[in-house]
Amino acid sequence: MSGSDSVVIVGGGPAGLACGIELLRSDADREVTVLEREPSPGGIAGGFSRGGLDYDYGSHRIHPSVEGRVLAFLTGLPGLELRRKRRNGRILLGGRLVRFPPSPVDALVKLPPGLSMRILGDQIGGLFRSGSTSVAPGSFSEAVESGTGRTMAHAFYIPYTKKLWGLPADEISSFQAARRVSSARPGGLLTKVLGGLPLVSRFDPSRFFSYPAGGFGALAEALAREFRRLGGTLRTDSEVVSVSYEGASMKATTSDGFSRTAGRLVWSAPLDALASSFTAAAPAEVLAAAGRLSYRSMVLLYVQIESGPYTRFDAHYFPDGSIRFSRMSEPRNYLCGPATDAGRGRTGLCLELPCDMGGDDWKAGPEVLYERLLEDLRGSPLPPPEAVGDIWVRRLTHAYPVYRMGFEQDLRTVSEWSLSDPRLVLTGRQGLFAHDNLHHAIETGLAAADCLAGPGFDTDSWRKRLEGFRLHRVSD
Repeated sequence: MSGSDSVVIVGGGPAGLACGIELLRSDADREVTVLEREPSPGGIAGGFSRGGLDYDYGSHRIHPSVEGRVLAFLTGLPGLELRRKRRNGRILLGGRLVRFPPSPVDALVKLPPGLSMRILGDQIGGLFRSGSTSVAPGSFSEAVESGTGRTMAHAFYIPYTKKLWGLPADEISSFQAARRVSSARPGGLLTKVLGGLPLVSRFDPSRFFSYPAGGFGALAEALAREFRRLGGTLRTDSEVVSVSYEGASMKATTSDGFSRTAGRLVWSAPLDALASSFTAAAPAEVLAAAGRLSYRSMVLLYVQIESGPYTRFDAHYFPDGSIRFSRMSEPRNYLCGPATDAGRGRTGLCLELPCDMGGDDWKAGPEVLYERLLEDLRGSPLPPPEAVGDIWVRRLTHAYPVYRMGFEQDLRTVSEWSLSDPRLVLTGRQGLFAHDNLHHAIETGLAAADCLAGPGFDTDSWRKRLEGFRLHRVSD
């Protein structure tokens, strides 16, 4: 195996590990090294155990829209068990908790009557008009108002967007709506609600999902285990701090002094880290563009409850400002289902708080954040947790890419530069600056391996794959 065929993968998340596994399956003699800055693999799709319970880094699922090859890849991982579950979430709208995904009964009966009638009117009217708004052309606001109607846009999508990304919706590109809002088309929300009819939803695959037994930490472990079994080298606690050209190869050096030279470098880490690592190996305009691509951070507050469940639902969504957290999940219910199936016992909550890294919420400790949670719950239909034991926080530096107006040019600059150099491949959720689901991220990793499998990198095929990735639509 020549050095030109060796590969270093930066980032040990699902995309990076899937790429490494597929490369080794196609050529067992290839030298493949994965460098991961965190103590364990999996990235933000990882997980951990504490107090005898399994937790994820936020609320994650494997959605039924998973592409066939990705599903086969996941089900073929030794030691990984996927369980099929029916979705069982709720959303807080107009001060009331409504099932999510919505059903006609909840939409028409449980919402305040004026709100539900306005939403219905917008949806029916949207079928007969093209729609226009006064906000900035090409903005997220314009896209969701014309697609979901003004009522739903301002009751849910626009405030939720401000909470998630920290920007007014008219400062965010309409590309965000194309990726994130599946019902952002005239009548789309009405179609989604009608899908909740009992006889329809029973056979609607979008109302179900798959979840790893043991949580998403078990999925990360299965990926890492298979990668190592095939002969790959996985180094954790190994953050890449510099990348340099070494003739026809590239050399990656980590914070702990480790370095590896390879013919190909696959980057599945955040693009702002690429900007700082490639200081001497990329043009100034590329580094500047990568540095302008920003991310929203997140603090995760975990609350262990000694006698649960807290609710019988797996996830709750909080779009407005009455609760500062954006989402709450109860991982035990992902595994066990409703309380009637699971019985009582210890349970835990994971509350997601999008924020700016270095801000007040980012710095706050678990006790402070828990007090803020209790303060928010006093005015909500949800009760305060009882029999609370342990509380703690985890912090994610790169939770969501921020699609500011005009970000497309900066991303295009970085992408075209990488495509001009066959030694470098950007892939994964972070490397492609993509707000994607887990199965999308894995798909990009497998596709990168396909294009790397031959004697040289198949740039033409990769360009076509990138165009397809832009059509990915996030499933909630």
